[in-house]
Amino acid sequence: MKASSKQRTYLALVFIMVFLSTLSYSQTSDSREREVRADLQRAQEALKVNDPDTAIREYRAALQLDPTNIDAIANLGVIAFLQGQYAEAAEDFRQAVKLQPELWKIQALLGMCEKRLGHLASARSWLEKSFPHIEEPKVKTQAGLELAELDYQVGELGKSAEIINTLRQLDPKNLDVLYSAYRT
Repeated sequence: MKASSKQRTYLALVFIMVFLSTLSYSQTSDSREREVRADLQRAQEALKVNDPDTAIREYRAALQLDPTNIDAIANLGVIAFLQGQYAEAAEDFRQAVKLQPELWKIQALLGMCEKRLGHLASARSWLEKSFPHIEEPKVKTQAGLELAELDYQVGELGKSAEIINTLRQLDPKNLDVLYSAYRT
């Protein structure tokens, strides 16, 4: 069966529209990615000069274009955490972990938020899960100290001592670790 001239013209127009729409989407997508990268870069620059308000604006601008941008979500959480806004930080951290479960540092920070919010069982769970995987020494030390304190509070002295021993090997001169070791 042979296509009529009208059908061929129609198919050609559909093909051109699909091609142009794909091209337009690709250009829009590329443009959007560039703008997200620019927003993230401006946010990082703002943080370098200790301007968290501008950083927050830029991270939110990035999220307007890409609502699943983990860098923006996690960094908004870190800023909120550092400002003592633990409920807001926990919300951002939960969203980031939901998008990418292997974010161990973010899980640890979520555990620290939960502890500060009084959600001790949840805090302990997040800290226990993340502690063995954290590579950054300062975060590992803080997460370990918080977890050891939670274990100590519920009478898990063996677990608390084990964590403190790990921290002593990591940073043997850290006064907080030494004090926790003495107390445990």
